[in-house]
Amino acid sequence: MIEKPNARKLGDIHGDIKFENVVFGYTPFKRILDGISFEIREGETIAFVGAIGCGKSTIMNLLLRFLEQDGGKISIGGEDISEVTLASLREQVSKLSQFPFFLKDTIRENVRLGRVSAGDAEVEQACRLANIHETIVNEIPGGYDCTVGDQVPSGGQKRLIAFARCLIRQPEVLLLDEPTENLNETNRIDMARFIRNYAKGENPRTCIIISHDMNFVHLVADRIIVIDKGKAVQSGTHEDLLQEEGIYKTLYELKNINPDLLRARDGAGAAGEPDELPPGFQPA
Repeated sequence: MIEKPNARKLGDIHGDIKFENVVFGYTPFKRILDGISFEIREGETIAFVGAIGCGKSTIMNLLLRFLEQDGGKISIGGEDISEVTLASLREQVSKLSQFPFFLKDTIRENVRLGRVSAGDAEVEQACRLANIHETIVNEIPGGYDCTVGDQVPSGGQKRLIAFARCLIRQPEVLLLDEPTENLNETNRIDMARFIRNYAKGENPRTCIIISHDMNFVHLVADRIIVIDKGKAVQSGTHEDLLQEEGIYKTLYELKNINPDLLRARDGAGAAGEPDELPPGFQPA
């Protein structure tokens, strides 16, 4: 992407995101996003749900300006992101990709890609936040000096190392694309707990999730936005959307999830008890 000649540094943001009639297509003849509009408030954890190819990942890539919209406006904290420098935007908005990139280098240097000036202590702290530090030092041969390869670390461990890379910036907006992929049950529970605490802590932050793990979506999301044909067609809590005849209810029923495994969420519990997880929680 090319910055505007007069691009300014993005000031400290507080997570409020707004898409206004945003249009994007990889070709002029096929739009992925067709005038999509929505708002996300500081401290919210939002999940985007929809069929494969509906534009969920495109929304994340537009937020980071890996792509540029063809029309409409995207703002964070009231600032048009097309007017700011890429470095200042990506310092405060960080993404865990579905297929993270790794250098054939040590775990330490792969985490440090998130902030090249970070010291070893900062790398280790990010790994603690991602719940991978103990595994690195106790289970992975060579610890932080282990070279990331095809077999070591494992797929789940690599995902958490990539997560640590995102967290080393302590971003105000955290984007998570299929965050539970390759994770075991314990790691998924830890991931859910971290997301809820990260969003609802003393410094509220915004978390945006894409996941086909509908159990996980229900557990962590304050609000779910359903994307179809390039537009936001539904928005609400899990309970609200199950009361509607629409795409979300259909997707949920197709997953055949046992409702007994899902936590009954109310407003107070979601925001006030971030460490409480449902007994027997079994992510899909």
